[in-house]
Amino acid sequence: MLERAGRADEAIRILGEDIARRRFLSEDTLVAYAELLARHGRLDELRELATGQDARTTLPVHARALWDHGRVREAETVMRDALAADDWDGYRAWLSSALWRAFALAGLGRAEEAVAVVEAHPDPWTDPRVVRAGLLGAAGRLADAVAEQRAAEAKTAPVPRREDGYSVEPPF
Repeated sequence: MLERAGRADEAIRILGEDIARRRFLSEDTLVAYAELLARHGRLDELRELATGQDARTTLPVHARALWDHGRVREAETVMRDALAADDWDGYRAWLSSALWRAFALAGLGRAEEAVAVVEAHPDPWTDPRVVRAGLLGAAGRLADAVAEQRAAEAKTAPVPRREDGYSVEPPF
């Protein structure tokens, strides 16, 4: 309520005191505090919380906050270091959800790796040439993206339709 009333610093102070004194009943309180810090750009305090005894609960919030603030490589490094120190499935799950998405890889400048992910696991509903064009564009390789997009447009065949005009192939 304090945060909604424009008193976020007070909310952070009060909840922070409870966390420091271990006066909370569930991990949800830790997550709420970590998310409060993240919403208000308190990344240093969030890092301290995320490297303490509650790292498994709060480190994913810290990594997401770094990611949201444009510090993608740092977020990846934080989680890889945590995984190396503590081979916990939660860290592995965060990394895989953040990095095995092709556009995230392209955003990290790993266009070839992103294209390889798409080619290895093609989406049956999407033309892979169009996806490759998007990935190349996300990686800043605009000339390559335009060439890929043009090639995709040139090879696009009309979709067979039923008598009522609807496609006979997904997506409908």
